[in-house]
Amino acid sequence: MIANYHTHNVYCGHAEGTIEEYTVKAIERGLLELGHSDHFPFCFDVLNDGRMKYEDLHIYLDEVERMKEKYKDKIKVFTGGEIEYLSDFGKYYERLLNSKAVDYFILGQHFYSPDGFKYVNVYVDFKNDNPPVMDYAKSCMDGMKTGYFLYLAHPDLIFLNDLVKGGKLSDECKRAISYMVDESVKNDYVLELNGGGYNCLEEFSDGMRHPYPVRYFWEEVAKTNIRCIIGSDAHHPDAVYNKSHDELKEKALSMGLNLVERLDID
Repeated sequence: MIANYHTHNVYCGHAEGTIEEYTVKAIERGLLELGHSDHFPFCFDVLNDGRMKYEDLHIYLDEVERMKEKYKDKIKVFTGGEIEYLSDFGKYYERLLNSKAVDYFILGQHFYSPDGFKYVNVYVDFKNDNPPVMDYAKSCMDGMKTGYFLYLAHPDLIFLNDLVKGGKLSDECKRAISYMVDESVKNDYVLELNGGGYNCLEEFSDGMRHPYPVRYFWEEVAKTNIRCIIGSDAHHPDAVYNKSHDELKEKALSMGLNLVERLDID
């Protein structure tokens, strides 16, 4: 790896390490580019569990800017954020992007709003027998169509809550995957192979496995020329880049994925 654009820190409340600790570790591990992309807040208190507080946003932005200057001779640092797409918040994304307060957003669709009122949480609402996987897929693609996002983080997140039953994907899951792949081909979207999911093993109905990457999803992607990038999804400085990411890279290349090392960020 020469670049990683998916890195968290203490501001989200569930990661360890300061922004500077991640920056220093990235330099030590030989990265040329590092994007800080902690879970961004929305400008209200609802939905803000597991993300930085809105009142801390300016502190986060200032601190990343300080890293850009302090370490400019050693690494290229970007100000990013991982955030969900909610259609009512277009002006919020635009304000941050147009003002250059952030260099990029990555789309991490941990929840979405199908009707503007109810919020569907993929960690909670997907545990039923008929999870709304197509709604999730459409919400991801709707977000990517806006142009607000550099890439789609962990696109196979829909499988995290044990949607593989007896080792087999449902037809609805396959339809959702086909839709996401087709839309990504047509619109030249970039998809992330998530290093955080590859860094751990969990017990599922089909046995012990990584939550993601989910092989079936990426086998479908490998039939195309969709650009794919590894994001470490680091929640600890040591995870900003380590040998597991090299292993993931080898798996991606062996599958024939169109893996890119870096992306152009204006």
